[in-house]
Amino acid sequence: MEAEKIKNLPFFFIIGRPRTGTTLLQLFFDAHPNVQIPSECMHVGQLFIHYNGVKKWDAQIIDNFIQDFCKTWLFTFDKFNVAQIKKDLNYYIDSLNYSMVCKIIAKNYNTVYKKEELLICGDKNPLYSQVFGSIFKIIDNSKFIHLVRDPRDTHISLFNTRFVSPSITYNTKRWVNSVKTLDVYSKHYPQLIYTLKYEDLVTEPEKYLKEICDFLNIPFSPEMLNYLDEKESLTKVAFVNDGYKQKYHLSVCEKVNTKKIDQWKTRLSSGKIKKAEKVAGDWLEKYGYEKKFKSPGWWTNFSTLPGLCLYYFIEWERRQVKYLSKKWQLKIALKSHIPFLYLWKFYGNKKI
Repeated sequence: MEAEKIKNLPFFFIIGRPRTGTTLLQLFFDAHPNVQIPSECMHVGQLFIHYNGVKKWDAQIIDNFIQDFCKTWLFTFDKFNVAQIKKDLNYYIDSLNYSMVCKIIAKNYNTVYKKEELLICGDKNPLYSQVFGSIFKIIDNSKFIHLVRDPRDTHISLFNTRFVSPSITYNTKRWVNSVKTLDVYSKHYPQLIYTLKYEDLVTEPEKYLKEICDFLNIPFSPEMLNYLDEKESLTKVAFVNDGYKQKYHLSVCEKVNTKKIDQWKTRLSSGKIKKAEKVAGDWLEKYGYEKKFKSPGWWTNFSTLPGLCLYYFIEWERRQVKYLSKKWQLKIALKSHIPFLYLWKFYGNKKI
């Protein structure tokens, strides 16, 4: 592929809060014969702070980049053809910029699906929704598929997998921050952002996959709906290892279904529902999600304070990181999930 063709290759991101169907959508598109989109890996966002400013790439910078790339969270050598990535980077060395580097990486993802002419490549990561302002400007004219899911159901899934935080207040506040940010960008750049509800995707997958393909200016392929044909081969590439698949992604190895819609109605206590509805406010109804309570009550206002304090502390800490050197920014990005691991350890094996 010529350098200019790689530079002009369209690019898209799949974003949304964790447990909102981003992995399912990535697998749909991975099965498309004209699309190349790696499973979750943090390289695009994590390495941007270190390498976007490089004006002239050379062999030493490429070596350093490859070393850092192989250290990013959720990277495995099974996912990517690292030798070919390095070879391509050196081959196109005079044409490189960070955007082109990201496309070369995506092109060398070890997909298990058969590919034909590459029409578009992409990246998927739910964590990008909380730093969308930074992701938006990484690759010019990128398009974004934004997945939204009822935050009460999202919390159940987060809790069951011991992911992010055990606090429904914190998780819902993150949801609000995400949808508010994307709402602002969508109004300014409607041609670049397509918002889709998880509930709609699993109810009518073919209908919405066709709409997304139109949005990305690529033909719909029936192969997208047959991604499970290769489910036995996905473990090392898409899910890091079998343990990771067992903990986080067993549901996407089943036929698409609607059984996880509205679980909150029977699985969450009234107190937790009130917390979520208090924090989410009008944003629930804006996306068509019903509220159970008209008023959360005074105790809910008080009981949401710990989760809100955690949210604002994490946000303050994240803002301070930008004043550190690029080296330390990268190190901290790689370890950002560790505080929550201790939080879950403290929380123990309590049930939702």
